[in-house]
Amino acid sequence: MNTAASDYSNHRKHRRVYLGTDIAVYDVLNGNRVGEIVNITVEGLMLVMERQPEAGNIYQFALSLPQDVDGHRVINVGADCLWCSPSSIAGQHWAGFQIIDASDTAENLIQHLIDTYGTD
Repeated sequence: MNTAASDYSNHRKHRRVYLGTDIAVYDVLNGNRVGEIVNITVEGLMLVMERQPEAGNIYQFALSLPQDVDGHRVINVGADCLWCSPSSIAGQHWAGFQIIDASDTAENLIQHLIDTYGTD
């Protein structure tokens, strides 16, 4: 991982949680699948993505829940791309995002994901 990624890890308030299930992530603006969650906290997430995002850009994501939770199938969040680096797999990129816009419901659903699917 690049230096920028390790710099941001020093500022985390919450422990990153790896999920024991695949969570697809979609761009709300165009509906395209952009990647999958690698790890998540209530304040941010790391994705593996097919296209390289631009650090400093704001994205609107829909996180696809593996099952219905209280009538919800997706979690909508606004996220700021803090860093990006190429993966060792051609055509894939690691990217770290800070969640900057999430409703109370979205925050509760993220916590549900962590509580239900989080692994150590």
